[in-house]
Amino acid sequence: MSAKAPTYDILYDFESQIEEAFSDVLDEKTAIGCYTQRSNQDLTTPRYEFQFTNGAATGKHGRAKDGFLYPDGWSGTLRARLITERKADVSFTAHRQSVAKLRRYIAQFETFITEENLPYLDIESVMETGSSQGIDEDQKHDITELSFLVGFYIRPNAWPDV
Repeated sequence: MSAKAPTYDILYDFESQIEEAFSDVLDEKTAIGCYTQRSNQDLTTPRYEFQFTNGAATGKHGRAKDGFLYPDGWSGTLRARLITERKADVSFTAHRQSVAKLRRYIAQFETFITEENLPYLDIESVMETGSSQGIDEDQKHDITELSFLVGFYIRPNAWPDV
């Protein structure tokens, strides 16, 4: 049985919930530091960074405890960025392997996520939509960003009482 969100403000904070869930799961599955866009931790390299941007509602609705029908399904874009140090990986091998690891675990994300990681939302689908590579000359970093379309909905029992 899923947890009930204490407030609508917490329930509807999709960005934080999804970023933290991906960061927590990947942090557990990999030996690479994972951070969300609003992380206040000191950043290490190599690292994965996660940023979620919510998109359109799917048209699906759920009945909340107050009796009203609310949209309860959405899709959005997850950007997962790998950052490594150029001088530590001259052959680019570790960077490529870390991108492959990131791609693999996100493709299987639905099997790793639990209600403990994401108590109010349920991930319905995760599909890669593209990638890009770049270099930060000032910091001497190699950067690869993978983009994913994430479909999710509010768990039926997660609606707050008021």
